[in-house]
Amino acid sequence: MGIAPLADATPAPPTQAGISYRRHVDGLRAVAVLAVVAFHAGVPFLPGGYVGVDVFFVISGFLITGLLLREFETRADISLIGFYERRVRRLAPALLLVLVVTLVLGAVFLVPIGGEQQGLAKSAIATVLLASNIWLAHATGGYFDAPAASQPLLHTWSLSVEEQFYLVWPSLLLLATRWASRRDREPARVMALVLAVVGLASLGLSIASTPTHPDFAFYGAPTRAWEFAIGGLAFYVVSRRSTPLPWSQVLSWAGLAAILWSCASFSETATPFPGWRAGIPALGAALVILGGEHDAKGLCTRMLSWQPMVFVGLISYSLYLWHWPLLVVARLDSLGEIGPWGIAGICLLSFVLAWLTYRFVENPLRHRRIALMATRRSTFATGVAGSVGVILLAAGLGAWAHVGWRGDGAQASLQTALAGMRKSRTTCGQDRPYSRTLRNEQGCDLATANGKPSILLWGDSHADAMAAMVDAAARQRGIRMRLRYSPECPPLPGFSTVLAGVQFPRGSGEDGGCAAYNADVLAEALRLKHDGLATVVLEAHWPAYVGTPEALHSASTSLMRTVSQLRQVGLHVVLVAPGVDQPHEVPACLAREPAELCETTRVAAQANRQAAFSMLQRAARMEGVQLLDPMRVLCDRDACPAVSGNAVLYSDRHHLTVAGAMHLLPAFLPMLESSAPAAHVVGGARP
Repeated sequence: MGIAPLADATPAPPTQAGISYRRHVDGLRAVAVLAVVAFHAGVPFLPGGYVGVDVFFVISGFLITGLLLREFETRADISLIGFYERRVRRLAPALLLVLVVTLVLGAVFLVPIGGEQQGLAKSAIATVLLASNIWLAHATGGYFDAPAASQPLLHTWSLSVEEQFYLVWPSLLLLATRWASRRDREPARVMALVLAVVGLASLGLSIASTPTHPDFAFYGAPTRAWEFAIGGLAFYVVSRRSTPLPWSQVLSWAGLAAILWSCASFSETATPFPGWRAGIPALGAALVILGGEHDAKGLCTRMLSWQPMVFVGLISYSLYLWHWPLLVVARLDSLGEIGPWGIAGICLLSFVLAWLTYRFVENPLRHRRIALMATRRSTFATGVAGSVGVILLAAGLGAWAHVGWRGDGAQASLQTALAGMRKSRTTCGQDRPYSRTLRNEQGCDLATANGKPSILLWGDSHADAMAAMVDAAARQRGIRMRLRYSPECPPLPGFSTVLAGVQFPRGSGEDGGCAAYNADVLAEALRLKHDGLATVVLEAHWPAYVGTPEALHSASTSLMRTVSQLRQVGLHVVLVAPGVDQPHEVPACLAREPAELCETTRVAAQANRQAAFSMLQRAARMEGVQLLDPMRVLCDRDACPAVSGNAVLYSDRHHLTVAGAMHLLPAFLPMLESSAPAAHVVGGARP
């Protein structure tokens, strides 16, 4: 989660508009940044710590609106170029420094395999161009999805949202205040009206798009503008009142409680976000600001104004810039085995770097103590030069990802294997939420033979990984194959993925439409029997769905019922037994460690899959059902290697590469020789 860079935190003299240094606002910043850092560090009792960014958006709206309105009331005008000069001086130095260091770390510790270095290079360029939120939404999907967690610059999405706000709001405020002055209206009141209209429109868009377009709702500036508007309206209330608000400390405590409750109660999987729920921490932030404005001696305000809290608030911008890249690079380089003490050490290092950056970079350049940004011209020139330098450095990292390697010559054959690794590239994955319309049949029929399909491969993303092998078998037989797969949706009609703890993306329904999808695929299989369909292959990452007794019972019942329905109409059924779950992401591990450290033992692999394997064995006892056991092919007596010859077998921890799937072809082909073979396990005796 990104942190919103805010207005200067150093004291300023009171003015007519009421902008002065507020210690409790810096304390509120501390609450927000500590919540976000704790969330990123994996602190279990703060699963909603990401709401800290919403708090920062409110604070930013409060301070930026106040500074602009103060300038208008003082000078009867707003200098846009002066505003952007201050923003460049405030934000660019620390950001450019962190970008440069992160790119260097990426060149040293990240690898091109899996797109680690390439993704970092692209996101750095997008950040400089004020569009990282747009790029990240396109490249990684949802903020809480797995690909996003491996992006060292993921947090810069909120910087782009804020900078996009800066591009629009000052000009809009300038037009509104000028219009008010020409018509003898009070500028502040007109400003408040504009804020209210913009805020309501943005909130409505956020609520409407959160269930249907969650990535846009999360990353989009139009769906976040209402949080800035809340801060601006809070400033309007502060600036118009000459007497303290009643019950000021009650407001402060209520606001702080709303923020802390959100941090403790929200979660990345169970809470649709942002939508109206983001209003809880956002309104909480506004209440804390308002309450502390009129009762500086209250306990809540004094607690937020405590010097250690103020200190953390002062370094909050640099703290956020540093902590996430360091965490991500360390997690990637250690293959996720950094451990709690390592995470704690990185957080401590982030605090040290944040203080050093604040002390020697942020403050000197912001206050013109260094000639590099002492004048307006030098400020913009330095900002442009620094941005161009980052773009060139990022381009260099991208080029290095294509031609360079961090390994030594002894790894030459492994490097060649990794470079030639291919994942399944089918385009037949079912969209979520499921619209009750199966994907285009032509796009999902992979073999070149004419007519209706004779083989149906049905399952989750593991079915997609097997598609190349089943397609090759179909081509050898001169028949057609159809693929039906939906990620995290096993081919078990009537089985609830909720029992298995599967969390589908926000906005796709409780089960991502999995139940309806499976019902339609089963109906399609039964219908295709009359058009020549002979074999249905069921494949999934079975162990992921049977982790509890309830889930195992439900999955087993559904599997037996589904196989029985297919057999009743005369369809031959092939069940693909669970394969191997490796201890690490295989390509990333092979790029960093010797191959033997990237494989699991046969005993461990069997133990991991035992419950699911037994479930499929029971179903395979039916007549006309066969069980293909990948472990018989992919494992030797003691271990389950990640590499075979010059072929990498896994594209991550458990999905097979095309080469890995093709290893199963000799064992699968005999299953197509007879339409109703006796039940048995192909590839060896039962374990």
